[in-house]
Amino acid sequence: MKNKVDYKFDATNNIMYKIHFGDIDIDLIKNSWEWAFTNNIIPENTKRFILDYREASLVINPRNAEDIPNYYIQNPQFFAGKKFAIISDDPKNVVISTLVRKRDDGYISKPFSTIEAAIAWLIQ
Repeated sequence: MKNKVDYKFDATNNIMYKIHFGDIDIDLIKNSWEWAFTNNIIPENTKRFILDYREASLVINPRNAEDIPNYYIQNPQFFAGKKFAIISDDPKNVVISTLVRKRDDGYISKPFSTIEAAIAWLIQ
């Protein structure tokens, strides 16, 4: 996971950044969340997240995109009531993000192409 995911917390806006690099698959997404929660990387009561895929490529078959929201739904202790702004300018990543959004349940996600738009949506 090292060199594939970086974490940064913006205390001013109470936003956790999860920044991805390189080829990313579903297992890495799940494992990086579990690592972050196990190691207390995410401050308690954080409800806003930016998932930054601008330097990453989601190596996920669109048919399997539902595995991501299924993981979120199966782990409500971590994801219920959260907002996820997903940033990417790669068309394939945007397709995956859009497919995930269609299955949102108990949390909300939305794809963006810029950090500014993502932050504005998260803090509204």
